[in-house]
Amino acid sequence: MEKNRNENIETFTGRYSIPARRSKEQAWEMLNHRIEQAENHKTRKFSKASLIIGSIAAVFVFVFILYTGMFNTGKYSPDVNSGIASVKEYFLPDSSVVYLNSNSTIKYHYNNFTGERNVVLKGEALFDVKEGRRFIVEFEGGKAKVLGTVFNISAYSGNYMQFDCAEGSIELNLDVQRKRIRLSEGEGFYVSNEQISGLHDVNIDSIYERMNGIYHWETIRLDHLLSFISLRFGYSYDFRNIDPARKFSGKVDLTDMNTGLNIVSYAMGIDYSVSDEEKTVTFHAKSN
Repeated sequence: MEKNRNENIETFTGRYSIPARRSKEQAWEMLNHRIEQAENHKTRKFSKASLIIGSIAAVFVFVFILYTGMFNTGKYSPDVNSGIASVKEYFLPDSSVVYLNSNSTIKYHYNNFTGERNVVLKGEALFDVKEGRRFIVEFEGGKAKVLGTVFNISAYSGNYMQFDCAEGSIELNLDVQRKRIRLSEGEGFYVSNEQISGLHDVNIDSIYERMNGIYHWETIRLDHLLSFISLRFGYSYDFRNIDPARKFSGKVDLTDMNTGLNIVSYAMGIDYSVSDEEKTVTFHAKSN
């Protein structure tokens, strides 16, 4: 029995042998091989994680671009200014053209995603708008909406504004009386002391003559005419002992402030004085 047991143990264990001793070089080689395998495994795990993170980041970037393209309409360009008694021709990103009249300013925003165009105007400008998406002009006292047309807006202040359409049509939304008015080609109107005039016929050539400083009025209040001239040249104004409601009709050369004021003061029988230091024009009744 004991003999058989020893034979079974020898048979079972005989298949095993003592591992051969490795040299130092072989041991280093095996260790380096295992380290390399571990690093490759880590690299594969990191690359897969990086791919997932990169995909998520790409989605967020796309959503951000989509969001800003669709909804970010508040970022406007720097101001674009015209000089005193000069006209500046300016091309918008959509190839629409704005002719800024004397002492006027615009800033604009063009939405690359929606194609909408927004302009903020202070002063006077002639617009030649290319057809496309909605085109909005904001000014003190309201805003204008067009698709493609040629029109002139004079809005140096909210007390007096004038709108004239040379081509196409334009829709105006005014703060005054919350009024909405649509102008077709050859039509215009003005706002005076929160009163809206009736429509008047527009001479197309007279709109373009304004770019040369020549203005025509069928009828305009004296105070609005004088304030318009002053603001056009960057001056404030003061009225003393004159009837502001008197009406003026005629043609005025406004290539130079004194030229225009001389024409009006002679026709209306008033005097004026100019302070270049204070940038103020004072109007008063003619002394006897």
